[in-house]
Amino acid sequence: MNMQSKYLHFVAYKGLGRWDVQNYLWTSSINSAYRLVKLNQLISPQKTIIKKNDYTGSYSIVEKIAFKTGQIVFREENKTGMDLCLSHFNELLVSSINFHQGAVAINTFGDIVASTHYKSYYIDASKVLPSYLVLVLRSPYFLSNISASRAKGIKNESGYNVIGEYQIPLPSLAEQQALVDAYNHNLQQATELEQKVENGEKEIDTRIR
Repeated sequence: MNMQSKYLHFVAYKGLGRWDVQNYLWTSSINSAYRLVKLNQLISPQKTIIKKNDYTGSYSIVEKIAFKTGQIVFREENKTGMDLCLSHFNELLVSSINFHQGAVAINTFGDIVASTHYKSYYIDASKVLPSYLVLVLRSPYFLSNISASRAKGIKNESGYNVIGEYQIPLPSLAEQQALVDAYNHNLQQATELEQKVENGEKEIDTRIR
């Protein structure tokens, strides 16, 4: 039965993929000169699971994806007490628990594994550059948009059905590359400036001593 109301928003029972009201009331606040494209048009799940009893220790195990840097950090020992998610080179690795905090990274190492609280996704490189994708997903603007839609007080994991509904601005591949290059250039300049400041502080300290 179809129901319409000026004041009520109805959701079919079969459409209740999540059980928080905020998810259904939330409207994306992203504004962009570029067209907005849902992530489920750009990425797709890579579902290879290695059972814990089949794991031989030949793959490095992800310990975490650092929030601040987006770097993949590995465990010191390749041991596990649970099943593992396999990730291939150049796939998007996502912490389902901490997606909203920017715990996403591109796998630049080759075949690696992580707990099943992580998910690995194929990237459609004909539409989006992996380097551009991860910059957008870790941007403060995008993360603030996610925070607005999350259920408060609920430690829910972000699966493909959730992540796939988010939209990102999608310029042409050439424009994506230009944006990535500009970001890397600015980052390099900032790093060099920070090093100069650090060297200056050391020199002053040396002179004082």
